[in-house]
Amino acid sequence: MHPRKDLLESKHTLVILLLLVFGGWVAWAFIAPCLATRSYTNAGAFGDMFGGLNTLFTGFAFAGLVYTIVLQRKALRQAENELADAKASNRQQHFENVFFQLLSLLNAIVDALTTNDKRGRDALFPLANNLICGLRLDPKADGEAEWKRIREYYSEFYDRFETSLAHYFRLVYRILRLIENSDMADKSFYVKTLRAQLSSQELVLLFHNGFSEKGAKMKPLLEKYALLKHLPESATAYPDHRNFYEASAYVDKKS
Repeated sequence: MHPRKDLLESKHTLVILLLLVFGGWVAWAFIAPCLATRSYTNAGAFGDMFGGLNTLFTGFAFAGLVYTIVLQRKALRQAENELADAKASNRQQHFENVFFQLLSLLNAIVDALTTNDKRGRDALFPLANNLICGLRLDPKADGEAEWKRIREYYSEFYDRFETSLAHYFRLVYRILRLIENSDMADKSFYVKTLRAQLSSQELVLLFHNGFSEKGAKMKPLLEKYALLKHLPESATAYPDHRNFYEASAYVDKKS
């Protein structure tokens, strides 16, 4: 609640309490003698017994006590809300610090890649091209047999280039797990930030890595967060290979 509005409501509460106490005191001053004596002419002696001012001041003191309790409860609620907001802000700040540090590390790993005379993301192009061309050379099978063929071929490919790819895949997986395990309200923002860093060649490698045992844990996250949304149609050995992933891997969820 807004502090100014809260203060105004507190003042209204105090005024209402004082009016109730004063009204009750006035009503009692008139009604009680009549009830006790049945006559206004003989009520004076009876009225002296009440100590009218003491009763009024006692009522005001009680109203003040109630008002103080109300203020303390509101102050406590406001403090709890501020503490919760501070904790949420600190969690988000910590998450973003880790997220962007990992993102910087991912880019550093890519920049350090070398293949023949190429470096950085340019070095990924021959790797992705080698993978796709190799799959096209082997006879294509159907259904589970084709999936098995891709896994076997990719396993051999991965063994040849493990030193270049292992750290990269592990870091992408770690970033996805960081997002998955966080309590951030807008996870899609961080997923899109990660996705914006990925080149077409990286998507090709991530796509095929999901078929292997090494990428089995990453595949559901690729599908959940549509990380393959920008994978080019021509970036697979055969178009129907895209069907090995759920459709959600290519389309953002509607918010």
